[in-house]
Amino acid sequence: MINQKITCRALLMVAGLTLTTNLITTAVAGVNDHKIACAGVEKALVDAAMEQARKDATATIAKLDAGDATTLQKFSRWLGSPTPTAIASARAHYERVVTFSGFGGVWCPVANSPEFGWNAGDFAGVHPAAPRDIFFAPQFFEVGATGLDSQASTAMHEALHTVGVLPQGTEQEVYAVPALEALAKQNQAAALRNAQSLEYLTTDLLYGGL
Repeated sequence: MINQKITCRALLMVAGLTLTTNLITTAVAGVNDHKIACAGVEKALVDAAMEQARKDATATIAKLDAGDATTLQKFSRWLGSPTPTAIASARAHYERVVTFSGFGGVWCPVANSPEFGWNAGDFAGVHPAAPRDIFFAPQFFEVGATGLDSQASTAMHEALHTVGVLPQGTEQEVYAVPALEALAKQNQAAALRNAQSLEYLTTDLLYGGL
């Protein structure tokens, strides 16, 4: 994995449907222990990132509505053929980011644990035991405010998860650029459920660098 953040990693999938009720309860309790409120500089950075994510989602919607050649070309790269149905599907995801429909809360855990074993490159995560909450890793506060793999793009990525942009069935979330491009060509439905694909479309349209 090259310069990619990992969200909803396999390591974090401890509350899967195959677990017993007791194990799920334990997982929820463990996650709740990490609901540490963001404070001070961290809170200011998280608030700014969440607000910028809303602005970026709004700007992406405007570009999709305009539908110029460059936008459609970039849509094809990340999300497959720019049919009206596909564009409407992507647009709906961005609209939910603007309103953060169904969104829970943001947290700044500072300790490592079996639930949150942050690796190098991990900026944030959404845990299946708290699917509407976003947990920001320490490295989140070390990257830039906007642009490629930034605080704002991380906030958008995780917000997409909280509003239901998740793989289905046996699908795995895809992160690396070549894999994202292949997914757009080979399985558009999965690309439209892949938060990194939607995040990178926004980054490509608004900031470039991809």
